[in-house]
Amino acid sequence: MTKKERVLAAIRGEEPDAIPSCFSLHFPADCNSGEAGVRAHLDFFRDTDTDILKIMNENLVPNYGRMDSAESYASFLPSFGVKDPWMAQQLDFTRRILDGCEKEAFTLGTLHGIVASGLHPIEKMGIAYDDARALQVKLLRENPQKMLSAFRRIADGMSELARGYIEAGLDGVYYAALGGENRYFTDEEFAEWIEPLDKQIMTAVREAGGYCVLHICKDGLNMQRYKGYTDFCDVVNWGVYEAPMSLEEGRSLFPGKTVMGGLPNRHGVLVDGDAAAVRAAVQDVIRTWGRRWSSLLVCLRSAPWPPSRTSLWSAPLSKPPGPDSQPEYGKGGLTLRKHIQKRLLIAIPTFLGITLLVYLLASLAPGSPLEMMFMDSNASAEAMAQMEQRLGLDQPFYIQYLRWLSELFHGNLGISYRTGHAVWADISERIGPTLLITFSSLFLSLLIAIPLGIMSAYKPYSGWDYISSGLSFVGAATPNFFAGLVLIYVLSVRLKLLPSSGMYDSSGTRTFAMLVQHMILPVIVLSIQQVGSFIRQMRASMLEVLQDDYIRTARSKGCVERSVLLRHALRNALAPVVTCVGNMIPFLVGGAVVTEQLFAWPGLGSLMVLSINSRDYPMIMGITVCIAAAVLIGNIIIDILYGLLDPRIRYS
Repeated sequence: MTKKERVLAAIRGEEPDAIPSCFSLHFPADCNSGEAGVRAHLDFFRDTDTDILKIMNENLVPNYGRMDSAESYASFLPSFGVKDPWMAQQLDFTRRILDGCEKEAFTLGTLHGIVASGLHPIEKMGIAYDDARALQVKLLRENPQKMLSAFRRIADGMSELARGYIEAGLDGVYYAALGGENRYFTDEEFAEWIEPLDKQIMTAVREAGGYCVLHICKDGLNMQRYKGYTDFCDVVNWGVYEAPMSLEEGRSLFPGKTVMGGLPNRHGVLVDGDAAAVRAAVQDVIRTWGRRWSSLLVCLRSAPWPPSRTSLWSAPLSKPPGPDSQPEYGKGGLTLRKHIQKRLLIAIPTFLGITLLVYLLASLAPGSPLEMMFMDSNASAEAMAQMEQRLGLDQPFYIQYLRWLSELFHGNLGISYRTGHAVWADISERIGPTLLITFSSLFLSLLIAIPLGIMSAYKPYSGWDYISSGLSFVGAATPNFFAGLVLIYVLSVRLKLLPSSGMYDSSGTRTFAMLVQHMILPVIVLSIQQVGSFIRQMRASMLEVLQDDYIRTARSKGCVERSVLLRHALRNALAPVVTCVGNMIPFLVGGAVVTEQLFAWPGLGSLMVLSINSRDYPMIMGITVCIAAAVLIGNIIIDILYGLLDPRIRYS
């Protein structure tokens, strides 16, 4: 059976080859609409590998004015249909998901019932959910005639949306019914005000040729109120853990209907149970309700996305759970670890290739370590031959490299030819100053570039944007050595404001203030090119994000611009900037070599220059190992940060 055939068999009361399954959830605001929402739905459905694709609906009935009385509610709320922008957006959203979905899947579109749809305009006035529910009931009781006239317009609009769903290609509608809670309506009020309009919309679904899945929302329910809905739906779903009705009791209330549900979604085995516990719980539902009439749905409302290993069981549910079945967790949990493992495996040959290439280039350079070591002495040829043999320089190139590599695997970087000290001892003295100026320059660059990029994107083609873009191009095109020489001449030689070399004065006094003074010029020089690149990347990324649908939604809901920019847009816009930071790591290292030499900064860069000039192979290779490891590990960290900034990222 295909996925759709499996679901249809369960709906018709036939025995499917396996119990159909579905996972669904409310996606966060940054990926519940537009292209991001399409990708989120398709990725989630692919990762869970279930039979039913349920499309969420965050395009809700708008607020048309201050609705604090029955008269204002009825007067402000117009008639609406599929040509209204918010409803047309939902249908377009649905079609785009269907275009990317596998054709064999059974598809459902979410449709909010009459109570929820009537509630949304009230909530959009900034009223909290519970208060909005209470106000809705109050207005209905004060003037049922006015309120029901508005509710009928809502029902007509939702019926049109239901027909639009089926015409778009959906197999059915997931109808979310509210109002069954004892704390709001009486039985008489529910039967008179709510039930007829619910049934009108559900009838529209079935008349359009779709299947109707009745979802009974919330807790504290009087389930008897929905007994009359049986003939208007094909599948029924309620929170067994919320409603005071077990699966056994549901069999008599909804005779002959397929049930979706039976497992808690906010606690219990799906949240903190292992595979065996989940399998046992699923089998218990099947035994209770019956194989021919069972369909398992877990609605993960307000859950984080992508789902974690502990909150989502994405076993191949198209296969019936059995004692030998093993779950395969979704890509939100294990795949990041697998991705890191894969990157580390790729890093090994990359690292070896770098070391081999550097060793080869060093050995091909004119001159030899012996010439540098005995440059100022009258050593005999015999003494030089003995030293050459002792250092292993008389061996072929590949033998020298393999011997060095063997020592590296034992944690030994060798002895410096130039100083006679252990390589790691010399590197450990120099690595701190290098990290100090590189990370300081990176922090300074981001501190300047992110605000400038945001402002340029927020006011494109303005005077501010032209100035910012011009400065970014100048910065990106300015070589480090040129910027360093200019700054030394202006700030050190002419104005005598800042020191031009070293970490501290020659007096021997070492203070934090002195260190900061000596850092300023090297950090500025290293930052100039970075700032230029980061501004351009931030501007381009922010411009793209500000065009997304969810930004327009945030603005239409009345969010202040500061919140729109910093809370909604910035996080998604930062992901490409993070990639740019990763790409800048090699340039930071290369720039540090020039900058440290220029400012006599005692870091790895200046040590590398000294080592190259003296043909100090062990030191050259030791510094290469440190730099290569830093670049490779930095790129892996960037990958992880990318996923944290944008949970839609799939590691595959």
